[in-house]
Amino acid sequence: MGLFYAPAFFAHLLGWCLQHRKLSSKVAAFVKLGLTVIVTFALCWAPCIRSPGDTYTILRRIFPIKRGLFEDYVANFWCATSVLIKWKSILPQDLTLKLCAGITLLTSAPSMLHQMMRPSPRGLLMCMANTSMAFFMFSFQVHEKSILLPLLPMTLLAASEPTLVMWSPLMAMLSMYPLLHRDGVIMAYSATALVYLAAMAPSSEQALQVLLFSKTRKQVPEAPIDNAATASGSFDAHPSCGPPSLHKSSHIEGMVHSKSHDSGLDHESKMFFGRTRQLCIKVRY
Repeated sequence: MGLFYAPAFFAHLLGWCLQHRKLSSKVAAFVKLGLTVIVTFALCWAPCIRSPGDTYTILRRIFPIKRGLFEDYVANFWCATSVLIKWKSILPQDLTLKLCAGITLLTSAPSMLHQMMRPSPRGLLMCMANTSMAFFMFSFQVHEKSILLPLLPMTLLAASEPTLVMWSPLMAMLSMYPLLHRDGVIMAYSATALVYLAAMAPSSEQALQVLLFSKTRKQVPEAPIDNAATASGSFDAHPSCGPPSLHKSSHIEGMVHSKSHDSGLDHESKMFFGRTRQLCIKVRY
């Protein structure tokens, strides 16, 4: 399952090699990276490989091709579309393998290309989430619990993508339903899902509003403050007087208020900015 993250790490590390200005430095960094990967691979596999038969057994366990395109009811593309298109019947296995590999690499390519050109820690997490999800959706012979792999990098993105992180576990629970049904834990599964949904539904909207407020707050310049009024504590003498945080919050409140009355926005967007303005008011007072 670690193969789900391999394209992301490859693109990220290759991207750092390509950041060197001189061609000789790029080549040297690439050679060092290649040697490190080869040595590490050899050390990991050396205890396991004692004969060609052992190698074949390990590869067969890592890539269970004989099990077919999918088993049971895994929530990926091939199983979902098999209701209308009988992939196992119309395509030979060797062609199916090539098709799965091609689509998986194609859907992973955009984030990999981004990391090759502009590597970054956050970009690595996004690329890991994308490639692992691409493997889950389109690769050959995927297990139900493989949906847990995209959740790891998504969880590490909680600070910048709170809504995505909050709702992704429900998607993973849906994917694992057939496996949990077979184990006879549907009651615990349903109760856990309902408790999580009840706890996260209100928090999702609030987290999104706080994120928008914090980003907008950074973009608003500080207004001039009357130092004499600030020192005396009299902030009502002039509209421009007031603590920096309160005055800045009022500016943000005005910006959000104008957005909520913008005729070019749809009803849902106006409602969102209206709720965000209420949040600004709470923060201000």
